[in-house]
Amino acid sequence: MVAPGLVRPPLLMDNMLSGSFTGQHSMRLLSRILLYIACTLLGTSTFAQTPADDDQWRWNLEHLFPDVAAWDAERQRLLAEFPKLAS
Repeated sequence: MVAPGLVRPPLLMDNMLSGSFTGQHSMRLLSRILLYIACTLLGTSTFAQTPADDDQWRWNLEHLFPDVAAWDAERQRLLAEFPKLAS
């Protein structure tokens, strides 16, 4: 329901039902939908092929932090710097 004095913009479905949806517009819409589906499927299959727990894809930070304690100490130091950056 639209408030008095306001005009509701036409919806895609309105054009389709009224018959003013031309063949060119429907082909353009269909091609966009198919392109979206293809991109979605191709993107998800790429991510599915690389296992997350494979060491080949894991970052090696040993040259920066020799152990977990060194990483945690640097993390704590950076967390202490955030209030200084905010001011």
